[in-house]
Amino acid sequence: MAVVCDVTRPDTLATALGDASVVISCLGAPESEALNPGLPKAIDGDGTVALVKVAKAAGVRHFVLVSSLGTGAFGWPASVLNLFWNVLEHKKEAEDALVASGVPYTILRPGGMERPTDEYALTHGTVLHPENTQFGGQVSRLQVAQLAAACVAHPGAAANKVVEVVAAKDVPLRPLARQLEALPVRVKGTPAAPGTAGAFTSRYAYEADATTRALQLWGFGGALPELVNCRIGMLAFLGIAYVEATSGASLAAQLAQPAHPWPEAIALGVTLMSLPPLLRGVSPRQAQLGPFSAGAELLNGRAALLGLALVSVQEFAHGGTVWAHPWPFY
Repeated sequence: MAVVCDVTRPDTLATALGDASVVISCLGAPESEALNPGLPKAIDGDGTVALVKVAKAAGVRHFVLVSSLGTGAFGWPASVLNLFWNVLEHKKEAEDALVASGVPYTILRPGGMERPTDEYALTHGTVLHPENTQFGGQVSRLQVAQLAAACVAHPGAAANKVVEVVAAKDVPLRPLARQLEALPVRVKGTPAAPGTAGAFTSRYAYEADATTRALQLWGFGGALPELVNCRIGMLAFLGIAYVEATSGASLAAQLAQPAHPWPEAIALGVTLMSLPPLLRGVSPRQAQLGPFSAGAELLNGRAALLGLALVSVQEFAHGGTVWAHPWPFY
């Protein structure tokens, strides 16, 4: 039986759920509305969070959430999807709300589902991976649906796990239930009384020292490189545009000028200013001041880096400044 509800109107959700004991959420902003900047927040974020709250109040015993690769950690090419109005940020909010709700859950993060047809499973087997290990790959919608059904059929194997799913060619056929059993359980931490063994373990056993934290931040997969590169990219994009507009010098002409310390000084300054909060364990995504959020800064920085690449390509192709050849490069 089909029922109608609207996740942007939470008052319609309780009636739609009824006495259901299992929820499978495949919510997502439609690709046909890609130019609507408010939909990812309204559907992937706030709408899914509202559904989680109603499911908890209704006593749902298992919540299966279909999310996306790239939601838990930045990686190429999955995180490019975040250029679609920060959709991965909003999906992560929904994931966090589900984990915090206390409802037994399974979070599915599939690869790209745009091209594969239902026949994809005839040549590509479904492969499950732990969270934050996959950043590319494809899988058919049918394979994701089969995995969601397996999670419902085998709650003991699927409960409280984050599953990243892609399809691979020429892999041994393994039942989904067995693959689910092999994945680690994500256990939500609970406070322990001071002085107990649990408190000692939670305080020291898994806490990285300062050197390890610094290496993690500076590493290719750490938080610092992208953050710094995005900030420098925004400054560089504005600087190049200003010089071209005022002097007519192309990017190649600017690079051919004698070196001076300002670019290096700006890069060093941005790096040093970005490092202290990260060393204290503060994630860039947690920062917000009024309407200005770190998520928006990262998105703008990524756009600036892409802009720099496009300017370079355009000026190389036309031999002049970007102002002489407006978008779309002719």
